[in-house]
Amino acid sequence: MNILRHEDMDSGCSAQCNGNFESPWSKTVTSYGDEHSYFALELNYNYDVQGYKYGNDFASITIHSRQAIINAQKFLDKSQMQSDSKSLVISSPDGHRIILIDKDIEKDEDPVKCLSLNVYNLKKSTDYYTRLLNMTIIEEESNKNRVRLSYNNLTTNERSKYNFRLDNQCQLELIENKHPIDRGTGYGRAAFSCPVKDIDIIQNRIEKDGQKILISKMKLGRFLDFNKNTVVILSDPDEHEVRLSIDKMLVLFFLNIFLF
Repeated sequence: MNILRHEDMDSGCSAQCNGNFESPWSKTVTSYGDEHSYFALELNYNYDVQGYKYGNDFASITIHSRQAIINAQKFLDKSQMQSDSKSLVISSPDGHRIILIDKDIEKDEDPVKCLSLNVYNLKKSTDYYTRLLNMTIIEEESNKNRVRLSYNNLTTNERSKYNFRLDNQCQLELIENKHPIDRGTGYGRAAFSCPVKDIDIIQNRIEKDGQKILISKMKLGRFLDFNKNTVVILSDPDEHEVRLSIDKMLVLFFLNIFLF
């Protein structure tokens, strides 16, 4: 992945982008391409926080990249890896699980294929993301224990205005866990880009359904920012946080990290 940008902040984010902390913090955004088209990963570091309790909410991120497998085998200790004939499973320094698939991608295709989250009640969570957030089930990638969801139209070769293939966006996977979800203190947040008019529609739908809104629609940005971003932060049935915004990213996932 490439580092797209790094920013330092003097205090906690008003939309709790760095978690529920008032600490000075920084964010580093990484991706395989520009944020107009590719999945982006935002790594948040709270300077005054001495560590996190990680829960069982985050499952994995799946990436198609032969080069990533070569790099992992070259630089990582074998005790940090699990492999078979088609994939290599590694852990980040903070223990986040990453599944590397031994497969190359086509041009204008995002190597990040899937963000997987654990849920307690698959039927209830699937209903939330499809009925309230308008995501579509990818039947051929789903079964009774897991469901793949997407905003993509997989039946066409439609492209974004930045010439990115929309059928190759990162998907969201919900995996049923037999234990209640514990998010700990180092939890992340999934973010989706959408038109500003959709933010109002979805927020109203969530309110009418009695679902939880963590932060109602607000303008987010620094004091002198002239193009502040409009966001709303939702909470799904397992308290996974979902951010809808008019940011330029299509899909983004926030992770709090601890550096030793």
